[in-house]
Amino acid sequence: MDFQDFTIPAYRKLLKSVKDGWDFVTALDSRKPGRICFWRHDVDFSLERAYRLAEIETEQGVVSTYFINLHSRFYNPLESESSALIHEILKMGHSIGLHFDPSFYTVSPDGRWRPNSALEHERNILSTLFCTNVDAFSVHNPGTTDFLRLDVDELGGMVNVYGPYFKNNFVYCSDSNGFWQDRRLEDVLKLRQHTKLHILTHPGWWSEFPLSPRERVKQSIETRARRTMELYDQTLRQFGRKNIG
Repeated sequence: MDFQDFTIPAYRKLLKSVKDGWDFVTALDSRKPGRICFWRHDVDFSLERAYRLAEIETEQGVVSTYFINLHSRFYNPLESESSALIHEILKMGHSIGLHFDPSFYTVSPDGRWRPNSALEHERNILSTLFCTNVDAFSVHNPGTTDFLRLDVDELGGMVNVYGPYFKNNFVYCSDSNGFWQDRRLEDVLKLRQHTKLHILTHPGWWSEFPLSPRERVKQSIETRARRTMELYDQTLRQFGRKNIG
């Protein structure tokens, strides 16, 4: 396994390769003819890394879609610092989608939480918080729950990026778990034989220097913990309170 694949220099190189051969599109434009690439980020661990990748994409003149998980255990999009990062990503011209975690829900007897209602509920939260249309959703850990069917192209008023249209018409490359699943993206791009690309990356996997997947997650956790501790200390200083311990 080559950890060099998941560095910022490697990311820049991949973006340039795609830009040279395909047009970047959103999920809503995925039926556009010609050579197109739908590049999405499922933000599992780090909004800071998402912001960094968004900056690089903006520098290169391309756009992608960042899928936000409202139930993440690694970040909270309702925190002011996290919310500010998402707003900045949108200001750069990128889009956000819903990274839906079906394990949060069970099918309730009163019918309140059905797939449509749960998806619409979370879409409304995201679109209201960030004053933007949320047109697509991805599923966190697909296949681990029977709450949600994935064999439809649209659900909850959003495009399902795991639906049959994407599955049947796009070549799919994913960096899930910190390594390329099935096929290496650089190899796919070198062939240049595929018309439609669906690329999934997770910002937490992409670091300035080569690191193992576990080290990348550890770095995200420790960075968040350090900033939370700094916020606590800063708050006590601001209000002139003792910081004991």
